[in-house]
Amino acid sequence: MAAPRGRRVAAISGYGCTGDAHRRPYVVDARWDESPPESEQIRYDGEVVTFTLTGGVARPVATAPLEDVTWDDPRVRADPATCAP
Repeated sequence: MAAPRGRRVAAISGYGCTGDAHRRPYVVDARWDESPPESEQIRYDGEVVTFTLTGGVARPVATAPLEDVTWDDPRVRADPATCAP
């Protein structure tokens, strides 16, 4: 999903759950990297942190860096609906 034309979003954040058998929750946190010309897409840097749930407590188990990604990169398109039972 591309950002609407003319829209300049400074940060991307969200959460979802992995599609594997463990369905671990994860969060996305990415911020505007630099200011490109109006004709180019904004690039973001940040990270995706995956958690495990044990006894109702979330603990981080993996962190994946995000560098120079765009709004429509699948790694930043977290969907909360993936966490529904």
